Amino acid sequence: MNLVSAKCPNCGADIEVDDTKTHYVCKYCKKNIIKDDKLLKKISINGIQTNSDLIVSANELLEMDEYLKAKKLFLEFAEKCPNDYQGWLGLLICRTRNFTIRDNNILFKKDVENYYNHFQKTAPNEMKIQYDKIMEEYFNEIKPVELSKDSSTEFSILRVIGLTIGIMLIIIGLASVAGNS
Repeated sequence: MNLVSAKCPNCGADIEVDDTKTHYVCKYCKKNIIKDDKLLKKISINGIQTNSDLIVSANELLEMDEYLKAKKLFLEFAEKCPNDYQGWLGLLICRTRNFTIRDNNILFKKDVENYYNHFQKTAPNEMKIQYDKIMEEYFNEIKPVELSKDSSTEFSILRVIGLTIGIMLIIIGLASVAGNS
């Protein structure tokens, strides 16, 4: 058996192909592929962007911090290749801005958890281990703050003060309108 490094023409994953065989299955996207000499050089088919091109373009956009544009390509890739971790990891990186932003918004958390769960189902073990540590730190940072009884009382007092100031501003605004009439 003679293993050769190649890229899957369907999903763009780095794979090893047995040079003595003519058929193989990509371990990431599970696509049955007939090996040919063009495998190592395949970039596009008749000018149409391949899945491999999507990943390359999306990763280039990530390097330029173009998260929204990259997210669009990663979404397209994830739809075409749901069993390939690269799309899910890209979406996770885009949504968290490379793990630099945190948001307690429910939709944000659901997106991050969804992308991470898909990544966990599809990634090779080495990648899972690497990103488990990153995600553990990330999720620990976005735990909701629990108010103690004392801080809850302080919060209530601040809320009353805020409402009082708001009412005072409304009264001042009404008085100035009445004075200008």
